[in-house]
Amino acid sequence: MKRLAAPLALLALALSTSTQAAETVDLHELTWWVHVDLTDQGTGSQPLSYYEAMIATAMREASDLVSGGQGPFDGPCCSRLETVQVNVFGTSGDGLDVPSSAADYATMDAVAGFSGSHAFLVDSLAWCNGPTTTAIGCGDTPACSGDPDDDPFLVLHVTLEAWDAGALAQSVAHERGHNACLVHVAANGCQVMQAAAGGGCLTASECDHYRDGRTGTGGACECHADAATFEPDGTACVEDTPGVCSGGLCGGFDQDAAVRLVAAGGYESLAGAATDDALVGAAAAGGFSAAIPVGMSAAPRGLAYADDRNVVFAVAPGAGDDELHVLDPLAGTWVQTVGVISGIQGLIALAYDPGPTDDPADDRLFALKDDASSFEDLIEIDPDDASAVNRGGLNLGLSSGFQGMAFDPGTGLLYLASAAGLFSLDPATCPPGSCTVSALPATSVARTTPGLAYSARTGRVYMVGNQFGNQRTLYDSIDPATWSVTHETIHVDGFTTGGLAAPPIELAACWNGDDDDSDGDADFPDDVGCRDEAWYIEDPECSDGIDNDGATGIDWDGAGTGVEDPNCQGLPWRNKEASGCGFGPELALVLPWVALLRRRRA
Repeated sequence: MKRLAAPLALLALALSTSTQAAETVDLHELTWWVHVDLTDQGTGSQPLSYYEAMIATAMREASDLVSGGQGPFDGPCCSRLETVQVNVFGTSGDGLDVPSSAADYATMDAVAGFSGSHAFLVDSLAWCNGPTTTAIGCGDTPACSGDPDDDPFLVLHVTLEAWDAGALAQSVAHERGHNACLVHVAANGCQVMQAAAGGGCLTASECDHYRDGRTGTGGACECHADAATFEPDGTACVEDTPGVCSGGLCGGFDQDAAVRLVAAGGYESLAGAATDDALVGAAAAGGFSAAIPVGMSAAPRGLAYADDRNVVFAVAPGAGDDELHVLDPLAGTWVQTVGVISGIQGLIALAYDPGPTDDPADDRLFALKDDASSFEDLIEIDPDDASAVNRGGLNLGLSSGFQGMAFDPGTGLLYLASAAGLFSLDPATCPPGSCTVSALPATSVARTTPGLAYSARTGRVYMVGNQFGNQRTLYDSIDPATWSVTHETIHVDGFTTGGLAAPPIELAACWNGDDDDSDGDADFPDDVGCRDEAWYIEDPECSDGIDNDGATGIDWDGAGTGVEDPNCQGLPWRNKEASGCGFGPELALVLPWVALLRRRRA
């Protein structure tokens, strides 16, 4: 046993040197001003608290856009936008709710006191360095000083028009970029400094300037390994709460960070490309990794994750009829072909129903069939043999058609996505009649060629699709309980969507938010059975209250008997009470180092 001492030391060294200190956050602290005519203090109907909530959402989402990854083009930028205070300014009818001249801007500068960083929320803009009818934001653009600690007087202006368009967070991030001396760009579609409909991507040099625009520092970006690298998705993190990393952002175990996005797409263009690429994304940030082929020449038109089977199903055109495939939920690549969907062609969306019981016999897939009219058919498919039956046509036809679909087992409803918004379909209504389709409150979330997915872990609906005449690929996270898009649209690198699935991130038993062994303590460091965040079990033999080896003593603490197991002393996380030199899971970690030493000595 003493021969293992050197490899153990090497292992400890390797693990310690792989841990990086989290980056320090550059803070952008803004004092906000809301024009009185927008509130119930003037002629508006909403209280100030309404705008405080709006601003809080926009600032959180703007921070996510800047800090998180929106695709291969984007990199870490450890900045956070925070609100100092929200104030009301102006007098009713003074016209500053629609600034229309340089003099109006000068008046607002005086309100701000010519010191620090400020943001004004107005109804709309009629002036931004000249007359405008299209601007939804405007920001001071100083010369680049290169001094991150000078904190000059800077002002940005954003509008309710941006909020109504679902782009207030983007507008805030964009205008603060101007405050940090950044100018408009026209290269990559997801760049935050695009003149119109910008996203959240920043080049390394843009990030340097953005961070130089800080007002202070504080906190850490737990999911940034360093200035150039994100921590892998699923890495343990603690910011506001314990959670996992997702696209450079830290989120809770039941939030978007706990979900992986798998898409079939055409990475060559925003519309019309063959959807034969597998893309894996981070649901907290919306970014997708570089594309690799799905495989087997498959170009899926619909994806659906099966929780109880841990696979992604895909429908794709075949040599004749369409085919049903199984994809890897980690990589989105082809695993096997279930079979030909006999007599069916033109499937364009897919959803999975796990059925009311654990019996696989009641599992089923739903697909939409494009029958060259505005009224698609609902097709039910057996996931085990690809046999299919036409359940009937939809009772609602749209010229744009429905192109995304997801199943919610909690409500028994199918959700449909189209360029006209979101809809629901109750499959119990067909047959004998047409399938009943109803518009949902989130109809403003309209995307062309959308992919839709439901996650049982988060209870949320995820959508990826295009907007602005296929200029941008957008990502939304939606709460089906209220149909509010609580995670505002995030702009991602562009691709043609062929389907979307939302498998869960794999969580270790000692870092999943659950008390897996029902002992009143959950996860590391609270549960003594957990060696660290990555430990696979909360109730190992040395902490399970059982005399597993029949020898003297129980567990690391005696389990109430007063007699400790000598093999467990000081090792509550050990999963073996018996003595001996068998290869337990902790020794298995060392074996690669033993082999490495042998090769070096040979």
